[in-house]
Amino acid sequence: MIEPAPLARSKYFTRVPKAVAPSRDDWLLVPLYHVFGSEELSLSSPGIAELAPKPYVALNPKDAKRFRVEAGEQIKIELEGAAYRLPVKINAELPLGVAGLPVGLPGLAGINLPVRSVLERENKPSHTS
Repeated sequence: MIEPAPLARSKYFTRVPKAVAPSRDDWLLVPLYHVFGSEELSLSSPGIAELAPKPYVALNPKDAKRFRVEAGEQIKIELEGAAYRLPVKINAELPLGVAGLPVGLPGLAGINLPVRSVLERENKPSHTS
């Protein structure tokens, strides 16, 4: 019934963006969506809100090692004049040089992603014995 025009070529994938190259200074922050918490009304229900994750920043395991941070350690991110201190979660699905931020969670709502940003390690307290 519906036939494509002869010799018609789709131009949908002709402009592929460059791959993200890992950088020491800045990272590409991308949105991460969650079943519980990312939809704007899901946090209005107490039962659903308790299933939503707490705000965090996700890094690829190799990036976390290169950045010398482990899961649970704090990272500082500055976006649009605001500073966020978030714990690290390891996410092997993220490409190198890319960090993920959950969408719609309290404290992170309204951030326009994707965006480039500088990540800073929080200083670990020194332990004296």
